[in-house]
Amino acid sequence: MNDSLFSVSNKCVIITGVLGQLGLAYARAFKDRGATVVGFDVHPESRVDDKIGAGYAIARYFQVDITDKQAIARAV
Repeated sequence: MNDSLFSVSNKCVIITGVLGQLGLAYARAFKDRGATVVGFDVHPESRVDDKIGAGYAIARYFQVDITDKQAIARAV
């Protein structure tokens, strides 16, 4: 889907809480609109495959506590 008013095609977006229901829904929506999705969540990376499966919308995943500024800086 391409919406010229709100185009994210060829953009990189970071979704926090990506392993939750809303985070996954946002990741799908952005991926469907052509964005590269980077996911942040506090859960260990081993849970990613359980939640999203192989070949899902997330191009890259980082275990990040978004209340920790240094953790965010390391991930970005």
